[in-house]
Formats: sequence, C-alpha cells, structure tokens
Amino acid sequence: MAAIVKQERFTDMDEGAFDLWFKATAGSMRRLMRSLDLLRARHDGKRIGEKTIAGVGGMLWGMNLGAAA
Repeated sequence: MAAIVKQERFTDMDEGAFDLWFKATAGSMRRLMRSLDLLRARHDGKRIGEKTIAGVGGMLWGMNLGAAA
C-alpha cells in the first residue's frame, strides 16, 4: 500500500493517518483505489490527517473510524 500511495504522489501525510488508512482498507485494492480517487479530487496538494481519512471512510464505506481530534 505504501508503494502505491507514494507512486500516486501522496507524500504530505501524518503517520497516524497512514496507519488509520491502512486499517480501513484492510488489504482491499478496491477500497484503496476509491479512496485515492476521492483524496485526489478533494485534497490534492493539502496535508492529509487522521480526520481526513476518517471522513473518507465514512463517505465511501459507511465506517465510523476513530480519529484523534
């Protein structure tokens, strides 16, 4: 997952956000690619934090992901 995220040029990300994203995708390439598309459309060039990943999880998969406030 880290290689794909880096290849897609998402480098400005909190480590906690990456960990939460990894848990949320649960190894699913479909979830990863859908989340990459949404993040690219909404947050391209902005720092990605845990709150952003929690929002993506809620929007795409109906998950309530715990994120630090």
